[in-house]
Amino acid sequence: MTAVGGSKTLPLYGGGEPYDFKLVNSRGKTENVVPTAGAFIVTQGYFESLAIPVVAGRVFTPADFAQSRPYVIVNRALAQAYWPGEYAVGRDLDFGRRKLEVIGVVGDVRNDGLDKASGTAIYVPASLFTRGKLDLFVRTTGAPLSVAGAVRQAIRNPEPDQAISNIEPLERQVQPTLAQPRFFTMVLSSFGAVALLLAALGVLGVISYSVRQRTHEIGIRMALGASRGVVLAMVVRRVVALLAIGATLGVFGALMCGHLLAGLLYNVHATDPMALLSSVTVLGAVALTAAMIPAARAALG
Repeated sequence: MTAVGGSKTLPLYGGGEPYDFKLVNSRGKTENVVPTAGAFIVTQGYFESLAIPVVAGRVFTPADFAQSRPYVIVNRALAQAYWPGEYAVGRDLDFGRRKLEVIGVVGDVRNDGLDKASGTAIYVPASLFTRGKLDLFVRTTGAPLSVAGAVRQAIRNPEPDQAISNIEPLERQVQPTLAQPRFFTMVLSSFGAVALLLAALGVLGVISYSVRQRTHEIGIRMALGASRGVVLAMVVRRVVALLAIGATLGVFGALMCGHLLAGLLYNVHATDPMALLSSVTVLGAVALTAAMIPAARAALG
């Protein structure tokens, strides 16, 4: 085990508590802070166990929990929303009963699911906001279930009557939230691959047929003294011109219709330039190959 931490909620399942905080801004005015992702009750080791990066400051330590220090950690989205261009560490959030000092800023997490933005979030220590039930996260270097026995024993040594409902890999726990995105990804990838294959076959057939139709013309040009290089360059210029027209129309159509698929994509823009460039490159390579083979045969024949 390399890290152990707990939280009231599982990643991707939401569940942030609707606490409201207040802060005093740089103009001396009090502002209400309502985290859109909610407030999350966590223990020491939570960020290390889930590999959530620290952007500024630090995370909770055992001393913070032992002494119930009034500390709090915010995510990057909240720091940028309420302290844009400023250093968030050291700021105070007023919880009403007491003030909590921001000791760290961590990376954003999609707590409410892959299809929703991270939102602003505040992480509060379980020593200040006690709860009867927490999910425990254990980061291991080997198979996750290989440490299940050791984890049960470590929990029951100090608390023999502590109930342990379930121990399983986190991937299995969040599987229901990933099932639909993975299904859509598989379906869209399959349709995309089939569409690209059909387009490539269509381009291959049309270009190859077009060049074969000019075999007689190529033979006459060769008989009149045209070199193989001149003939091949003529064919390539014609194919490139057709490719330019087709690529322009295709990219324009993709840009116009891409928004229809935006809701089914995760972390990829509907008009991703690399995807468009890859498609154009593949079809271009197929078209040039389809043109060069019959042209070279005619030129050599």
